[in-house]
Amino acid sequence: MQTAAKRKGKAGKTALLVDDSAAIRAATRDIFLSDGFKVCAEAENGMKAIDLLVHIKPDIIILDLAMPVMNGLEAAPQLRALLPQVPIILFTLHAEQLKNENLSSLGISAIISKGDPLESLLQKAYELIGN
Repeated sequence: MQTAAKRKGKAGKTALLVDDSAAIRAATRDIFLSDGFKVCAEAENGMKAIDLLVHIKPDIIILDLAMPVMNGLEAAPQLRALLPQVPIILFTLHAEQLKNENLSSLGISAIISKGDPLESLLQKAYELIGN
């Protein structure tokens, strides 16, 4: 994987982290910040993420599947409608069960398993934002 120094011009990209686990958000935040991303906001469910988009315009959205109030599959189409050009990565423990589903119709750009190294999430984020 490239380091932040090797990704010239990629620093400063912003991410919205949506996960009901504060520990997962913290770990994700740390890996993104250490590689030059800015975490512009965090939310513990899909409804709060939608509310945040009134104030922020992230370059990428990292979205959990299983959350209270509004889960990732419910939130993704609404997030996509508000920011159609912004990639959404579904970051979930249930990636294997969803791999044969057509989630692009919901606005999901990619699925990454929480069982994979966090670096794979970061790499996919860079691939999707085209930098």
